[in-house]
Amino acid sequence: MWFIYFNYSVKDIFGEALGNFYTIGVLYSISLSLFSVIALVSYYNNEDKTSLLAVIIAMSFVLADIFMGINIFLTPAKVYEILNVIFQIGGYYFLYLFGKRLHI
Repeated sequence: MWFIYFNYSVKDIFGEALGNFYTIGVLYSISLSLFSVIALVSYYNNEDKTSLLAVIIAMSFVLADIFMGINIFLTPAKVYEILNVIFQIGGYYFLYLFGKRLHI
């Protein structure tokens, strides 16, 4: 039910601005949402540092994408660009730590 509500609310907010990219954007948001949910469930089941890193990665990319969407489609502002970059860099840093922890 949440995915249905989310898709309709995204369409109301960004539908016209996304144009042809609406379907791709929805698929990306669903995959990022699933990654976030799986990371949270994994952390609640294991409570180890590796699963915590996955949660931090997911939340970093969610926040980065939220700020990017706000900046591009709603209210362009330098602060949103800066926050987007900070959360993206943070997400990549924790992704590096995650890979290092798994010896990838």
